[in-house]
Amino acid sequence: MAYNFGIFEYDPRGLPDKLLKTDVQKRAYVDAVQAELVKTYRIDPKDEASIAAVVGILLVDQFFDRSSASFDLAIRSARDELLKKIPNAAGKTDLAQDVYAYIAKEIQRISGRKVAFFQEFASVGRYVINRADELPFGNALFDRQIANGLDQYVAGGPTFDSLDLPPLTGADGTDMEIVADNIKAVSMIYATYQLDVGMRMIDVVDRITEVFHNGQLPIGFDAAGKALDEYNWSAEDRLNPVARRAHYSRVLGSTGGDVSKDVQPNTQFDSLFIRFLSSLAEYERQQRVADLVANVRPQNLASEYVRKAGRDLAANLSLYGWAATQFAARRLRQHIESSLGILNQPSVQKAYGATNLYQV
Repeated sequence: MAYNFGIFEYDPRGLPDKLLKTDVQKRAYVDAVQAELVKTYRIDPKDEASIAAVVGILLVDQFFDRSSASFDLAIRSARDELLKKIPNAAGKTDLAQDVYAYIAKEIQRISGRKVAFFQEFASVGRYVINRADELPFGNALFDRQIANGLDQYVAGGPTFDSLDLPPLTGADGTDMEIVADNIKAVSMIYATYQLDVGMRMIDVVDRITEVFHNGQLPIGFDAAGKALDEYNWSAEDRLNPVARRAHYSRVLGSTGGDVSKDVQPNTQFDSLFIRFLSSLAEYERQQRVADLVANVRPQNLASEYVRKAGRDLAANLSLYGWAATQFAARRLRQHIESSLGILNQPSVQKAYGATNLYQV
């Protein structure tokens, strides 16, 4: 479906390229907002003014990612803005959504343009609503206030310009420091490290194999027996404990591994990982607080801290994910897969009086 939403269009300034790349992506963002408003808040799908206002507020507040866990909370916060009561010229109050409905109807006439931007619509609405105590809705000069808001938006540019830097490296603007496959390889090694050193899963499977070959397990010529036999005779194709520890120390900076003197272990991993997790937790906390406390907007600058911490971690993992790391990660994945397969065998679990692999 081609993008089309009445008189409203995106102001490309400060927006990520992926949001504006195609008409389908433009439409998908509006559709996601509209669907949530209709489903959760029972807003009329034909109420273009309210939907456009919420879209504009989200864009102004830099909620660009529809898949983010905080996106629905941001929609709720924007919708609550529309329910704010403001003074009118009759000495009573109207809802902010009534003001947006009026602006939507008159913005073409006042601006002299056929198209209005979502962000412009939200900015002008906030401008006149925040000054309603001075010039209430319905006043004879209210259109002049709208014009002032439009002038401020055009003259000042969007104060919500993205803090994202343009790409700085690579012939085509791509970031040469971040290599997705390297990060995946390191993530596999990290998961194996937790299972191997943290839970000692591989040690357990090695001990079960030893007991099996000593004839001390009530396991016959069945799937479990075949799995243990295969595990035993394929040992030379797996990384031994010394080799595993060496990779853990080099790639993750863990202790206990024998690392070549020619390389520097990844001593920064722990601090970068903790910093990323901490910034992510703080960002999520701010979103929840902003949702619970009325009229408190999320501190969106925290998202930049998360992004910076995530990028620093990704660059670090990319650096340590080259060469042997790629192959070690694949061998470790096969080792873990074999170990899980043995621990999940009903005969093995029965022999140890367990009902699942973790009890074994």
